[in-house]
Amino acid sequence: LEVIISLINQTQTDDFIVLGDYITTSFKLDFKTNNGLLTYQLSSIFKNRGLEDELITIEEKIIYNDEVVLTRNSTKTEIYSFSQKKYLQINPPDDKLIVHIRRDKVEFPFLEELALWASKAFFYSFSGETENLGNFNPSPTELSDSSLQRIVENLQFLGYDIKNIFITEWGQGKIKQKDLRIVESSLDKSLRTYELSQGLQRVFDILVVFEELFKNKKGLFIAIDNLGEGLDYERATKLGKLLVEKIENSNIQLIATSNDSFLMDVIPIKYWNILHREGNVVKSFNYQNSKELFDNFAFTGLSNFDLFSSDYLLQKT
Repeated sequence: LEVIISLINQTQTDDFIVLGDYITTSFKLDFKTNNGLLTYQLSSIFKNRGLEDELITIEEKIIYNDEVVLTRNSTKTEIYSFSQKKYLQINPPDDKLIVHIRRDKVEFPFLEELALWASKAFFYSFSGETENLGNFNPSPTELSDSSLQRIVENLQFLGYDIKNIFITEWGQGKIKQKDLRIVESSLDKSLRTYELSQGLQRVFDILVVFEELFKNKKGLFIAIDNLGEGLDYERATKLGKLLVEKIENSNIQLIATSNDSFLMDVIPIKYWNILHREGNVVKSFNYQNSKELFDNFAFTGLSNFDLFSSDYLLQKT
């Protein structure tokens, strides 16, 4: 997912070289937009030339509200124009996606929907292995007093002894800057974010992201890797519950990865997506494609983690 979003956003400096480890790579995205449903399919085919594989062709297809509006293969590319109400034949560059060269909100609204979704993607590694990989990069020094107070209350709920968070300004004129400080009840000196423990800093970062989203009423896709990594049982489970409460009835899509048993036990299984790999084949089990299995498991009396750790799903399929 990170790869396809990076390609759409053109944040990969070498364009499609990120796919060069593979002979054929395919992606399929299905998501809701403000104007309906959109399915995007992308395939890239490489010829293996050792250290530098050669990009042979890109194939793309978009289905927008049950209508095929884009087809691209090695011989022909057709795209539907909403303003002209007909299909157009175009000749895109071999190493560019259509969304890179044909953006127009009126004529090709489906491309705009695709670009908008990718531009709002946000990746965060809770284990600190990578930095934010998206275009959305909120600044805690721009939060309102009410947002800062909610973060204080959330941190207290998670068991952190935080008394206050405030923003100070220093410097003059063009060099005037803001600085965020965090006050722990047991310390006289306020702390900057880089002085916090790693666990507290990661939790704080996530809470800042959600406050910024709710403040601007933005729809966004967020992926958090290793959610709860480094937190103790109580804080990890409370964080899981807190994030679920925040995104329910919102326009935020959250995907969080974890193999933490006690975190899994507090996340309702209707939100789970279990991946099972055999060789180079990965099967996905979730409430949408295996509803009956998930519903029946709820009557077994087992913990949520048992759905993941046992072979229940494999036995039933």
